[in-house]
Amino acid sequence: MRKLVYAFYNDGFSFSGFLRKYPDERVHIINLLIGDVFKEGVDAVYGPMSEFAEIPPPLYEQVDGNMIAQVPTPEESDLLLSAKYLYYDDQPADSQ
Repeated sequence: MRKLVYAFYNDGFSFSGFLRKYPDERVHIINLLIGDVFKEGVDAVYGPMSEFAEIPPPLYEQVDGNMIAQVPTPEESDLLLSAKYLYYDDQPADSQ
């Protein structure tokens, strides 16, 4: 859905121009606009749409397409689960 918003606000993009060139994508655009973002095949619309607007990469991938594993360290896991809030003054002197 984020990609659709990027296309919509791009100066060179129009839904009518896109759908004139790719009428088969009409169903996918409708599904995205009504909120069926998890329906199979709706992501296929972004390939043809990239001809009309710059489409950003997914948030969970790097630009080269490799997945980034974000596994917290044991200390970070303990902190995340502890509900302890850290402020600047709470940091140890050696980490400043």
